[in-house]
Amino acid sequence: MGTECTVITPHFACKHTVGLNLTSNVCCKLIGARHEVKAKMRATKSSSKYLKNDKELESKLRVQELLQWALKIAANALYGCLAFREYNTYSPRCGISVTCIGRWSLTAAIAIVKSMG
Repeated sequence: MGTECTVITPHFACKHTVGLNLTSNVCCKLIGARHEVKAKMRATKSSSKYLKNDKELESKLRVQELLQWALKIAANALYGCLAFREYNTYSPRCGISVTCIGRWSLTAAIAIVKSMG
């Protein structure tokens, strides 16, 4: 899954740090898993079978929502460990990778919103 993280952003640090160690691979897997869960949620919501009164689908969506939040929190916690000098998984290059993905995502989101008017 490490190579998939390199296509998230064109930033040089992301391309050169991902796959170098277990920590960066775990971070990529957490982020990738969250993207997959969110894609499933979108697919469920857009399917013609989805009805707001369907308790089973509502329950499934709630579980997926909680799962994606858990994955986000885990990824954020891992980033915190990467960026803290006193922690045993301290890795400035991986920390740079995480923050560059965030910067790129925010920049892309701003561009999309501006294009919408």
